[in-house]
Parts: sequence; structure tokens; C-alpha cells
Amino acid sequence: MVQWDLANGKSIKDWNRLDPTLEYIKGEYDCSDFRLVNLIRILYTSGDQIPQDYKAKIENILFNFRYWWDDPGENSMCYWSENHQILFASAEYLVGQKYPDTIFPSSGLTGKQHMEKAKKHALEWLEMRWNYGFIEFNSSVYYQEDVGALINLIDFAEDEALFKKSRIIMDLLFYDVAVQNIHNMFVSVSGRAYYNNRIGGSDAPFTGITDYFFGNGKPIGPGMMYGMMEMDLLDFTRAYFPSEKFDTTFISENFVFGKKDEILCAFIGARNFHYAADANDDIIQPGKQTFWITEVSTLTSEGSFEAFTRRIRNNKLAFNAEKFELSYQSNRRNYEVKFNGNFLVDGEVINTDYNRYYSPFAKAKKKDKTITFEFNGKSLFLDFGNLTREFS
Repeated sequence: MVQWDLANGKSIKDWNRLDPTLEYIKGEYDCSDFRLVNLIRILYTSGDQIPQDYKAKIENILFNFRYWWDDPGENSMCYWSENHQILFASAEYLVGQKYPDTIFPSSGLTGKQHMEKAKKHALEWLEMRWNYGFIEFNSSVYYQEDVGALINLIDFAEDEALFKKSRIIMDLLFYDVAVQNIHNMFVSVSGRAYYNNRIGGSDAPFTGITDYFFGNGKPIGPGMMYGMMEMDLLDFTRAYFPSEKFDTTFISENFVFGKKDEILCAFIGARNFHYAADANDDIIQPGKQTFWITEVSTLTSEGSFEAFTRRIRNNKLAFNAEKFELSYQSNRRNYEVKFNGNFLVDGEVINTDYNRYYSPFAKAKKKDKTITFEFNGKSLFLDFGNLTREFS
């Protein structure tokens, strides 16, 4: 990668290596914004090294790019998901900041006007993350894209509010990574996930970052911010269930059971489960209107694995796929949930308006004005509205 070589002090003899990236961005294919992150960083850090004719080629593509869906034109890019919102805003702002007086032919706006427009989008995005957290929460796939957009704003944005608020939101993102980091793997329940960030390991997204900050300090390799293509919507859901990690597992119709030492667990679904082809760790439930129930118990409580499986099979369950209503009875307790409705246990509404943070390191409600993180006698105080970030 050109950016990787430049960051490591190497000179670039063949700038045509960037041609595939430029062609992709020029074509405005989906996830072009992932590639803009690197291109903009190259312009800001090494623009004086780029030959003038090749730099003019880059600028022509940037000046004619469709940075937001209200700009003229059509393309296949996804603008609306959380990571894309900040990627496009970061790119548009920084390109506008670098070329404030240039008129962009595609939009008719000057760079300064693009910058003002993108600043509004970026600040709105940052405020939403402060007040409510991430929609793509704990996503090792999309957090890496957020990092790419935010680090460019932190390093290059000249606007004080944009710079400082980006730093604060980066703090919140890395807090998520720190508390959900297990053996240098960022693996957790998440808002959006793909196969690799469900199973961890050296090939999982974000492993380079967790190794660097929480492990051996090995420098992060190239390519991490190049992202991935969006996948088509699937007509199945899946769960990571590695059979080799259990003492016993088996699938029976719409039930999956497992035993590991004293611990017993079960999945219950709307349709029959099966392992993915050539896999023993990837449980598939076909269909788009389904549910997953997970129940965990112990041998001490159940008496035996067989008694546990028998009890789970005999539990009463009802699912209305049209109204998205689900009820389940287990151990003389009744659980009910419906889409856009309440979650009830034994007829009582369960308060799901949880605090933003409730851990040994931080306690805060949604939309709190300030947040303090504490660990080992150190603290980080954040005040988003007043642009305050104090470490002590």
C-alpha cells in the first residue's frame, strides 16, 4: 500500500500503484468512502511528494465526487449507515478545507461550502454518539471505519469543535474496545457483525489495534482501513457455536443443546437449525422472520443434561411471525416480547432504558453532560458540550 510505505518513510517511485483506488473512487462504487480515508491522508501528509500531473488526476476525481446523496448525480454508494455517515462527512470536510476556493464541478459548490455542509453533518453525528452511543455498537468491522474517519479529523481538521469532539468520541469508542477486549480480541455482542469478528483470532477485524494497545505492541500492518464490501441481505441468521469447545452438543429440529463441565445451554428457534456446510461452529437458522431464545443453566440445578434438554423441549412457546410477538415459559416464569412493544416477565414491564455506562470504570446515563472514566488511580474527564478532555 502506498500509504503504508509513506508512513514508514519510504519514497514512492511508481504512483500508478494508486490507479485501482482512483478508478474505484471515480466510479463511485459502494464503499468508495473506505478508500477516500487513505487517499485524503496521503494528500495531507505527503501531498508535496506527489508528481504534479498525478496530483491533478487525484484532484479531478475529488472535485467531481458525489459526497452526499443530496448532491447531483446517481451512484450505487450507501450513504446512510452509521460508519458511512462519518466517512463521507470527514472526507468532504477535509477535501473542502484543503481546496476552499475551488469550485467543485459536480456540485457547483466551493470547497468552503462543502466544508461548512460537511461540518454540520459531522457535528450532528458526533453529538448522537455522545448522547446515545453507537448504533453499530461493538462492531469490530465498522469501528475500524469510524477510526479511519475520526483520526483524519483529529489530525487535520482546523475547526476546534470538530477536532476536540472527534477526540472525545474516539475515547468512547476505545473504551468499548478496552472493556470488550478478551485475550487481545475485540469480540462481543454487537450491532453489526460478520463471520470473522464473531470467532476472533488473528484474522478478525481490529486484531491489529488490540494487539498494539493491549498486547505485544506490534505495529499495525497495512490495509486495515481499506474496509470491505457490504454483503447482500441474507435469508438466514446464524450463531457461533463451536462444538469442539463443548463436552457434548447436539441439534434436534429447532433446538441446539450443549454441555461444558457444569454449564448447560440451549438455543431455541422458529425453524430447524443446522450447521453451515463443512462447519462445526456455525449454526444456521433459515428464514427472515425468526427468533432466537438462549437459556443457560447448571447440572446442579437440573440434575442431569438429559433432564435439562427434556425440560427445555417441554417449555411452552408461541410465536406470531406476522405481529412479531413471542412468548416463552420456563421454570414457572413467563416471558413476553413484541416488536415496538414492551418486554414483560410474569406480566410486569421490564425497564430496558438502561444506563449508558454502568461498570467499575464509568457510570453515566444517556445524554449526561459529562463522563468520567477511572482505572488504577487514573481518570479521564470528558465534557462534550464544553470541548473539555482532562486526563489526571
